[in-house]
Amino acid sequence: MAEETGVSPVLEFTNLSKTFGPTKALSNVDFDVRPGEIHGLVGRNGSGKSTLIKVLSGFHEPDRGTKLVLRGENIELPLRGSDAAQLGMVFVHQDLGLVPAFSILENLRLGTWRRGGLSKIPWADEKSAVAYQLSQFGLKWDPLTPVGALPPVDRAIVAIARAIREIATNPEGHVLVLDEPTAYSGNWRSFHQSPN
Repeated sequence: MAEETGVSPVLEFTNLSKTFGPTKALSNVDFDVRPGEIHGLVGRNGSGKSTLIKVLSGFHEPDRGTKLVLRGENIELPLRGSDAAQLGMVFVHQDLGLVPAFSILENLRLGTWRRGGLSKIPWADEKSAVAYQLSQFGLKWDPLTPVGALPPVDRAIVAIARAIREIATNPEGHVLVLDEPTAYSGNWRSFHQSPN
């Protein structure tokens, strides 16, 4: 398919299969994603959407014969641990991976703190950076608000903002994968990222 459009896929799976005991959750799935494309996986509960994403993220090992090509490079399967992140794939899973007792700031910046002298965290700088990041999505939230105090849809937005921040550090060839993003969409409000 890459030859038809002249643009090589960023991500390409062929013969993706996954079996759990006697149950075939995925059977010979082929798909690819090119730069700038948006895809949606649609199907009933139990149709394999989350299983596919869990194989891609390294949570499940695919059956033999599955091939993954990322930016033209054959990737050895199964993926393990942080392989997916190191390969440029960023995930927002159904379990958003947020710490409810932590603030928006702490959830967005965890593991990426700016360090001052003697390894102190410059909280004022961190708060400003997170306020700016939120403003890029049209959000005027207090970065010190505990994530657990937010409604579910806003928690999902925090998780998506965190994923986009990860991509922004090196946008070349990244793939953002959202697993069941509409699960929190009872009253989705629109938000966007500024082109800057």
